Amino acid sequence: MKTSAIGSLALASSAFTLPFSRIAHAAADLASGNVAEKAVWSSCTVNCGSRCLLRLHVKDDTVYWVESDTTGNDEYGNHQVRACLRGRSIRRRMNHPDRLKYPMKRVGKRGEGKFERISWDEALDTIGDNLKRILKDYGNEAVHVLYGTGVDGGNITNSNVPYRLMNACGGYLSRYGSYSTAQISAAMSYMFGGNDGNSPDDIANTKLVVMFGNNPAETRMSGGGVTYYVEQARERSNARMIVIDPRYNDTA
Repeated sequence: MKTSAIGSLALASSAFTLPFSRIAHAAADLASGNVAEKAVWSSCTVNCGSRCLLRLHVKDDTVYWVESDTTGNDEYGNHQVRACLRGRSIRRRMNHPDRLKYPMKRVGKRGEGKFERISWDEALDTIGDNLKRILKDYGNEAVHVLYGTGVDGGNITNSNVPYRLMNACGGYLSRYGSYSTAQISAAMSYMFGGNDGNSPDDIANTKLVVMFGNNPAETRMSGGGVTYYVEQARERSNARMIVIDPRYNDTA
């Protein structure tokens, strides 16, 4: 029975191909010198906004292994900005066969799904020419920059590139709120008196925390998020926390 159990355990462990065996294989390859690879720094583009650091291991122009922040000494107050599972699995997005990697131009009728690949120069010229035409014929109010346009947060230094570009061109049609916070922005003025709040670490100075539909333990649990600071602050203040949510979520 012991032998059978060990055999079953070995068989079961062999089924765990992600992420454990691939990480082990990658580490073994690196140790043996079999992999000609490079490591580059990037950031997670998942829309929580934390932008956690990612160290991407690249071989043959393909990301095959993702690490998170490994810098510093990870002391309190200077902790490593480690990504959660969403960031650590981002290579699945990057390497997905359905990901759009090159500029594509529609050649059929709208809705037919017929496209052809074009060069980056042609794509930029097409976009630039049409943007100038729209500005000339209809004015800057005809250009609307949506919340979450592209992966603008992929730029570690700034996430406002489309807005800065249009401001340099004379402005654009903005928006009210977003798909994330429009309802909150409208409701909070009636319920609480405003939509602005204190920094999460100020929980250390209060006796009561009220969260309206806020679940940072799930949405902001990475090293770049606020969950770590919320828990540290609550340990110091022993504040009571009330979470208003239809679900009994992780934060509650």
